[in-house]
Amino acid sequence: MDKKLADLLAQLNAVTQEYEAIVLHLDSAVLNKKTPKGGWSALEIVEHIKNAEFITLNYLDRKTSDFELAPATNLMTYYRYSLLWLALTLPIKFKAPKSLDEPNGPYSASKVIAEWKEQRERLTKFLETYSTQLKGKDVFRHPRAGRMNLNLMLQFMIVHAQRHLKQLKATIV
Repeated sequence: MDKKLADLLAQLNAVTQEYEAIVLHLDSAVLNKKTPKGGWSALEIVEHIKNAEFITLNYLDRKTSDFELAPATNLMTYYRYSLLWLALTLPIKFKAPKSLDEPNGPYSASKVIAEWKEQRERLTKFLETYSTQLKGKDVFRHPRAGRMNLNLMLQFMIVHAQRHLKQLKATIV
């Protein structure tokens, strides 16, 4: 795995540790309480992020035989990602893609975090195994932004997790 990808994975792990530090130290009732406006509870937010990563990994696992057919990263890839990044950093509410199940708690914090850690290990192993041969190829397909390479995929995962981390913090105040 190259340095840039390793750095992005470390950033993603740091955001995940922030989630863990918050949810493993709060009462289950607080973590599963819906917001007054009917929004997700804190653990439903964590479940959403975990599920988004799970779907991403499953997509990559299914596509391992088709990687050589993946298009090369080009200017349009970066343009589409820039629009996605902008959308995720603005305070605009979006519906989760249909491919992602709507979280429906209550959940156990320790169970959700344990499952998330297992997935992260799978992601790390995937990146260690395939990152060299996939460098510069748009192997991941985001439901709204289209294809992107592994670096942009990890950048998306970081921004997505950071966006929801703010939301999570607001639910437990």
